[in-house]
Amino acid sequence: LMDYKDILDKVELNEKYIVTNIIPKLTNMLEKSGCLYKENNIISTDNEFLIISNKKIFSIGFDFSVLEFDKYGSTGSGYELVVGYLDTLNYIPEKTNLDEAIKILETAIKKSCKNEIYINDGIDYINLES
Repeated sequence: LMDYKDILDKVELNEKYIVTNIIPKLTNMLEKSGCLYKENNIISTDNEFLIISNKKIFSIGFDFSVLEFDKYGSTGSGYELVVGYLDTLNYIPEKTNLDEAIKILETAIKKSCKNEIYINDGIDYINLES
């Protein structure tokens, strides 16, 4: 979404750049794909977006508001499904080591969310901090 010239010129990714350069490109792409909604001259989308540089994390909201974060975490639509699946296992967390816990969690995410969100076999655990 950044212009190639801006990348070569090492233009700083900040709120002003996102609002003036990235959001117009993003709204254009969303409009072409039918994922942009207009009501009473207000545009919105069903999604939120993350724009990440080496130094900063920005979130673009469904209403195209821009927020800057030092740290960012997210829980997807499958959270309740995963918790429900884990409840059916009747495992004892206190008696589960870390490797077993990770395998259980990966299985829970894959089985409970397979029809809700796309997850490939290589689940990444991501911690974003600036």
